[in-house]
Order: sequence, then structure tokens, then C-alpha cells
Amino acid sequence: MKMYNEMAKYVDLTYSTKDYAKEVKFITDIFRKYQAKPKLIYDVACGSGNHSKLLIAKGYRVIGVDSNKGMLKLARQNVPKMPVFQQDMRTLNIKEKADCIITMFNAINHLTSYTDFERMLRAYKNNLNEGGLIIFDTMFDQRNWHKEFWNSKTIKKGNLIIGKVDRSYRQSKNRGFVHQVYVIFEGKQKKCKIMESKYNNFIYELPKMNKIIMKLGFKHNIYYNFSITAKRTSGCFYLFVLQKA
Repeated sequence: MKMYNEMAKYVDLTYSTKDYAKEVKFITDIFRKYQAKPKLIYDVACGSGNHSKLLIAKGYRVIGVDSNKGMLKLARQNVPKMPVFQQDMRTLNIKEKADCIITMFNAINHLTSYTDFERMLRAYKNNLNEGGLIIFDTMFDQRNWHKEFWNSKTIKKGNLIIGKVDRSYRQSKNRGFVHQVYVIFEGKQKKCKIMESKYNNFIYELPKMNKIIMKLGFKHNIYYNFSITAKRTSGCFYLFVLQKA
């Protein structure tokens, strides 16, 4: 999306309080549960590389993939030793196959249809070794997407202050709309600029997702809130773990 190219560093900073360590712990817990020892992980829709950085620190080899130039620029800065590729998740094609592919932070909701979702999974499957894992998350399904929702936050780092307001609402059964406004004060003079983004999110129905996953021959389980043992609750994250048979 154009916004992420123009203001990737601002978007990334507004999510600096996200608990990446907890999410990476869930990923490594899954490795132990599935007795997996991945030699290569793709982080697809890697953004600025925060998940990748923690996985590399734990000794894993990671390749970052994102469709956005602005985010890949940040990933190169944040994780300078990680190879990165600019590719679309629906047409993923990397020469060396992976043992695990992760796609985090609701990235699958930027797809536009179940057809896109199936295309993504087919591409991932083609890039996986036998027995390889796919791990992705979403919290935006029919149960969790509100009719209308407002949220605001302020982040300060050095001479940079960002105020962000989010408004999201449902346009149709499977289509959600997100409107974000950023008020940015930057530099010693605290000059102000205002930027906004508008984009759609695809709102999934879990039974239809499961049907596509089974159609493609994956074994799979769903976990909740980045925990092996957590139960499903209102507003929870869904963590899908797929294994190539």
C-alpha cells in the first residue's frame, strides 16, 4: 500500500509496544510441539523484520519477504544480515525451499478474497519442504470484527511524536474498511504533518478457511492468543498451524 512506502517508519513506530517476544515464543513452542527443527524460515509480510530479528537471535536462519519497498528498507536497517525479497505472498517463489513460513500481524486480512487466500496457501505449499510448517495469525473474522470501532494512541521517541486515530467499520459481510489518520510532530521545531490511509480488510469465516486448508491437503490446528494452551475467547487472535503432508 502507498501509505507504507511513504511513512513506513511512522507506521512501524506506532506498533513498537507490540509484544513480538511473546509471538516468537509461540512460534518456537510450536517447533517443539511438532518436533520441528527448521533450517530455513521465510517471514512473509515481514514488515520491518521484528519477528525475524528475534528468530535470528535464537539461531534460526530467516529470509524476509514483503511486497512493500518502504518496509523492506526498514527490515534491511533493522536486520542487516537477513536476505530480503520483494514479492507478493500470493505468488511467492524463492529458489531455496523453507521448512517453515510465518505470516504474522493480520497480514492475511490484506488479501481480498478466499481465492487469494487459496492462492497464497498454494504458493506457500510449493515453497515448503515435506513436513514443513505454515504459521499465520488473524484476529479479524466474522466474530471479532465490530460493526464500528474507534481507537487512538500516542507514541513519543526522541524528537518524534505521533498521534494516531483508527476508525474501522463493516462495509459488507466479508469487507471491512479501515481509516487511519496520523498527526506527526518531528524534529526540534516539532513541525507538524498529517497523513492518512484508507484500505480494506477481508473478514474471514473460519469454516471456509478450514475448508480451503483441507482441500489443499494440509494437516492443521488452530491455537489462540499466542499460546499452546489458551482457550478461544471474544476478541482473541487465531493462530493457524498448517503442516505439509
